[in-house]
Amino acid sequence: MKDFLSDLEFLSGEPLLKTIIKSKMFNINRVCLETGLEIEPHPEPYAVFFLC
Repeated sequence: MKDFLSDLEFLSGEPLLKTIIKSKMFNINRVCLETGLEIEPHPEPYAVFFLC
């Protein structure tokens, strides 16, 4: 099974998005944030799952 929390990368001052799976039905993306960074709430056309 894939360990989605291994090989984490961070960008200074902004979120880093990595696409894990992209399909017609859904996408799985990993977003890495440095401590203190936030993503502003915004509408999405799909459900969002958080793994911390």
